[in-house]
Amino acid sequence: MKIYYYPNKNNINTYFIVEEREKEGIIIDPTNIQKHFIEKIETSKIVLKGCLATNQNIDTIDSGIETLQKLYDFTLYSPHTLSVKRNSRSSSVEHSVFNISSFRIDAFPIRLHNKSVCMYRIGNALFSGLVFLDCLLPLNKPQIQERFERKRLNNIFFSMQENTTLFSLSGPPTTIKTLKFYCLSQ
Repeated sequence: MKIYYYPNKNNINTYFIVEEREKEGIIIDPTNIQKHFIEKIETSKIVLKGCLATNQNIDTIDSGIETLQKLYDFTLYSPHTLSVKRNSRSSSVEHSVFNISSFRIDAFPIRLHNKSVCMYRIGNALFSGLVFLDCLLPLNKPQIQERFERKRLNNIFFSMQENTTLFSLSGPPTTIKTLKFYCLSQ
């Protein structure tokens, strides 16, 4: 499995995960679909099997999904109803393990700050969207539900192997070990 990382000028990362042997790929949080990205799919003859959305109502992600839906036939997986036009190949994600072709995905839907978000673990990689950033923000008079979700989120992070690579919606990749050391143990 290879992970291609596309940081965008609007501070949102897009990830393209490829299983080279099978010539299959999935995309996570597509934004600003650029020529070099489409060329990577086309020249590698990768079949786009699915798209995972981690966050709701981020216009650039909605736009990226909409663009890809015009070019490719794939299933969109999301923890929420996106504002983009949903087709018959859309699926709402509950906490579960599911497969997209040769990819085994563990989904962790979370509700923080009145937003539905979802983390996805694929192999030894965790795609967190804004979840881990949200859990670090101070809460002003937290609601019971938010306290519960943050505790659940900490349990998820602490249950993962320390060498799991964490890919967030914004910023560079890190590891669960680093996150635990600098953020969650305080």
